[in-house]
Amino acid sequence: MKRPSFTLLELIIVIIVIAILAFSINISIPDNRLQVASDVIKNYLNYTRSLALKDDKFIPFPKNNTSIETNKSKKWFRRFWQLKIGKTSNNNFFIQVYTDSDLNGSISVNDYAKNPLNGKYIDGNYSASTADRDANLSNFGITNITYKYKGTEYNITSHGFHFYFDNYGNVFINKNDNNNSNIFKNMKLLTSNIELNITQNNKSKIIVITPTGYSYIKK
Repeated sequence: MKRPSFTLLELIIVIIVIAILAFSINISIPDNRLQVASDVIKNYLNYTRSLALKDDKFIPFPKNNTSIETNKSKKWFRRFWQLKIGKTSNNNFFIQVYTDSDLNGSISVNDYAKNPLNGKYIDGNYSASTADRDANLSNFGITNITYKYKGTEYNITSHGFHFYFDNYGNVFINKNDNNNSNIFKNMKLLTSNIELNITQNNKSKIIVITPTGYSYIKK
């Protein structure tokens, strides 16, 4: 005599067991997006530093007497490799790594650094397939980023916050850079550690950037 199919009671028990297992698995998997985002930002900072150490941007003398070449010689510091933490009008945060290679104040696609792991441009404010997805910090659920320097904490404005790196290991910071002629006046040499506070809802991680440009996540 053949055994009958599952009874209704047996099916209900199986469904309950599956539901319990699914719930247990769901609560046991931590949301590590904040840690991943912090690692990404730290790695971008250290990568920007490494680009600068190998790339002397100093232009001591103009090639000729034209106004274009004269301006290049005067504003050579705008060619520093820099990392920008930007914020959109929707309060989405992103990372950009670039150099103003032709000193015209307009950043072209070829000015952006490429992620050496995937070959994509580090421009989190660009949604094309050629842009590095990790540079868009909204993908990690980041809700706020502030920075603390010399005991004072600051919010990041719509102009973003910039780290500039030179080939000697110096770091400059600028909270007012909108690619205008005042960029040099607003650049400040980093003389003590600066802390980035990366927040995801009620959780946060701190990234420390030292005056030598080396960055690490605070324990």
